[in-house]
Amino acid sequence: MAELKKRPDGRYMKNVYIGTRDGRRVYQSVYGATVEEVEQKAADVRAQLNRERGVVATGTVREWCDAYLADNKPFLTDSEFKLKSARLDLFCERLGSKRIETVVRRDVQAFLNALYAENPNTGRETSDRTLSRYKSLIEAVFEYAVDNRGCTSNPAKSCRIPAGAHHEERRALTLTEQEWICEFEHRGRLPMMLMMFAGLRRGEAAALLWSDVDLKRGEIRVSKSYDYKNKMVKLPKNGRPRTVTIPEILVDELRAAPHVSEHVVTSARGGMMSETAWRALLQSYLADLNVRYGHNGDVSKFDPHGVPMVIPTWSYHCLRHTYATMLFEAGVDVLVARDQLGHSDITTTLRIYTELRDEHKSANIIHLDEFAARFKRPERPDLRKLGS
Repeated sequence: MAELKKRPDGRYMKNVYIGTRDGRRVYQSVYGATVEEVEQKAADVRAQLNRERGVVATGTVREWCDAYLADNKPFLTDSEFKLKSARLDLFCERLGSKRIETVVRRDVQAFLNALYAENPNTGRETSDRTLSRYKSLIEAVFEYAVDNRGCTSNPAKSCRIPAGAHHEERRALTLTEQEWICEFEHRGRLPMMLMMFAGLRRGEAAALLWSDVDLKRGEIRVSKSYDYKNKMVKLPKNGRPRTVTIPEILVDELRAAPHVSEHVVTSARGGMMSETAWRALLQSYLADLNVRYGHNGDVSKFDPHGVPMVIPTWSYHCLRHTYATMLFEAGVDVLVARDQLGHSDITTTLRIYTELRDEHKSANIIHLDEFAARFKRPERPDLRKLGS
């Protein structure tokens, strides 16, 4: 990449490579009062060269984003399409009117930096996970443009996620916490076990019918999910039904559960779980666990002064992450894990498996140390004494 220099007169200069002449590299110099002006002029020079070389560069960033979405829509579920559209809309608010061949790395990095500082949807800093997904999507759009001769390079590839971006924790439950769920009598035990031992998402658990459960074969047919935003039953997140093989402990739990409705998981009144019902259930469940295991039953959760929460809390997604961790620790092949979890893309499962492998690396090295410690270290003679 050409080096940017500041001249004695205060202006900035950059040499842009434009080709070779008589075997020598030829550059064109551009000048500007600011770094941004120089970068834009350099991009304009490269864009002109692209046009002369037959690169079709007539579209704006907005037009290429729309084309990317239109071409990929048949391969996306409705929810995935809406999410990608919303994220590209946000990107286009900043860069949508620029010609795509004039966009440089600085432009994309500035967008990611601003998004890191504040997510307009939440008013808070954006997590590293969300920033990575924005970056991957923007990269995909520019790669699409490169493949279709809209530009010659992908400025998003070399962009970085700000180091201060907080990590969105999605932890797996500890073995002790898993044991609590299995042994504690509570109305929430069945949905908790469905998520922990079958990897069901909240909407999938809400839409699950008894007719979807085959206790003899130990299988659950996940063919639908409840969309709380649009208030409708739809296909699962990846757009395809799946059959989940479940362990005997969940088979026994389902066999013993009362059939008060066609739905497996119901509200306290026997109806379908609403978002409010899910929140109330988790709050009640964690409060009761806290009394039982955090305070050994010596307090009442109705204490007017409140009961301090001394056990770690978790979200419903933590239960699904626990299931993914179980699959990994059991040595389940990543392709089988993808089908069990209902991921639309194998890269999602691979990312989870890679993160888990990294987490387990340190523990495995500790086991190696413990194994090596069994061998008695031979005594070595003191060479200093031998030499005296």
